[in-house]
Amino acid sequence: MKRLLLVTCGAAFCLSAAATEIGEGIRTGQRVLLQKTRASDNAEAVQIITASFEHLLAVRGAGQPVTLRVTSDSASGEAMLGAVVMVDESIAALPEDERLFEIAHELGHIELAHLERQIAIYRQYVGASEDDVYIARTLNAHALEFSPALQALELEADAYGQRLLLRIPDAEQGGIHTFERNGYVRADFSHPSSHERLLRLLTLLPVPPDLAALAH
Repeated sequence: MKRLLLVTCGAAFCLSAAATEIGEGIRTGQRVLLQKTRASDNAEAVQIITASFEHLLAVRGAGQPVTLRVTSDSASGEAMLGAVVMVDESIAALPEDERLFEIAHELGHIELAHLERQIAIYRQYVGASEDDVYIARTLNAHALEFSPALQALELEADAYGQRLLLRIPDAEQGGIHTFERNGYVRADFSHPSSHERLLRLLTLLPVPPDLAALAH
């Protein structure tokens, strides 16, 4: 009987009777998740989201090869296998700047090689072990130790997304609006609190001209 240990950056570690090293376990979990999610049949939503995705790629310029998967049953955006941005069709209803930020954040995970960095964090604790029980117990026991490193990946993805939005007219507030809309969300072992994430984004915004004048 298969079991799943969910981890961050869209990863899922697949624990089963078959021995699996942590890196391959995470990749297997993500492949399974991609196969299980249902592709959206809402043509209008897919068109809207695809347009936002392609806009971001055009602004980004050269970078990692990446594809888009729009689903009808994923709870949140995910960066999968270091190459796929998976988002739910519901983000088509968001204001354009917020939709851009949601996609740009996941694109950041891919561009910044967060999957490989996440695996490296876990390997510091479990090495090359293929004992699924040992891996699960070890990661759970040390979660508070590697939590800051995982949270840092989320902040990096936020910053990447914000910098992309700064290149798009009328989109620079997308991250701010996203966190304001979602309200306060407390930190967990892989994500900083929404308050911290919002404050970090504010530091990346251009200083308004009137405040810049006062600074001098």
